Amino acid sequence: MIGGSAQAKDEASELRERMSRLMKRLMRERVYHRALTPIEKGIVYIACKPGFKLISPLLRRTLDAIFEKASEWLRPSFVSRAMLVGRERAEANVRAALLMGCPSAKKWLDDRAYVLLLGINAMSASPFAISRASSR
Repeated sequence: MIGGSAQAKDEASELRERMSRLMKRLMRERVYHRALTPIEKGIVYIACKPGFKLISPLLRRTLDAIFEKASEWLRPSFVSRAMLVGRERAEANVRAALLMGCPSAKKWLDDRAYVLLLGINAMSASPFAISRASSR
């Protein structure tokens, strides 16, 4: 954090929130002590404190590396899994729409809400729903 600008304070508070969420999620999934070394745990703990100031690019790179390392230990969240599944469904829908002559369908891939909706619908659909519907 350089100076006392509002943007720098917002960046520091965003980083503090991000690290706090990461630490809570690591603890909730019971991998906090396996995922991070004692030094990394200390850095995360200090980064979550309210008076934390981000003044060093080295510290920023270190926190990013810790975040990446810890993220590897976590199972993907429901939203990220839904986005992956929804992205596949959206690509299939766009291909079908392009074949039917709808050139504006390419914009559908940029719509996060649409992709998330497709993913949630695909993940929550019962595997038996199709067979029940087709047997009637």
